[in-house]
Amino acid sequence: MTDAVSVSPLRQQMIEDMTIRRFGEHTQRDYVRQVRAFTAFLGSPPDRAEPEDLRRYQLHLATLGASYARMNQACTALRFFFHVTLGRTGFGDRMARVPTPERLQAERSRASKHPNARTGPRDRRSILRMGRAAQQAAALRPLSAALWPSPCIDGGRAFACVAAEAWAPRDETA
Repeated sequence: MTDAVSVSPLRQQMIEDMTIRRFGEHTQRDYVRQVRAFTAFLGSPPDRAEPEDLRRYQLHLATLGASYARMNQACTALRFFFHVTLGRTGFGDRMARVPTPERLQAERSRASKHPNARTGPRDRRSILRMGRAAQQAAALRPLSAALWPSPCIDGGRAFACVAAEAWAPRDETA
């Protein structure tokens, strides 16, 4: 990602940290751009920033009318820079993530239009049926303690395997 141009040791360290974590080239470019913009806003090296500077930078982005994506990307990039590259844990944790109401609304409307989406009385009846089945299953007890649970091994995965005839209704007196 780096050219023959001289790169500051701090930027080089950040790029190396992102490379270790296998960040994509575009992500690395965007993170470096966000830290560069923060540095330009700050007017001093970013490793000298204080938590109040991060808050002021977010306020600056909001007053510029930055999109949700840009605000959240700046938050993520700066948090990575301070947590990973500088090792200042807890620094930037108070930066606000901006929710995207358009995306949430689109997901809700898409889910309600899905052919398997259930919202009517038919769905309520099936939920009641499942509730009755759960009550009936809770009323059963194993006939023999030796059968409960009977471990079966299938390809290294363990699961409870109990024969259907090993169950009987519970005694309410016991």
